[in-house]
Amino acid sequence: MVCSDSLNEVNHVMLAKEVAKKEDFIGGITDGLEDFIEGRRKHFKTDEEMEAYLMSL
Repeated sequence: MVCSDSLNEVNHVMLAKEVAKKEDFIGGITDGLEDFIEGRRKHFKTDEEMEAYLMSL
């Protein structure tokens, strides 16, 4: 984007990016719920166990 771009073009690009972010967010939640329903989840006994797992990713 440069100063010569019209305000409508800039708004259109910003709206498209916001919609894409929302779709990614909603898609991530949907995927997580599907994993949970199908039993793909991990239970951690302690915070340290969860931390070690997350650090290994």
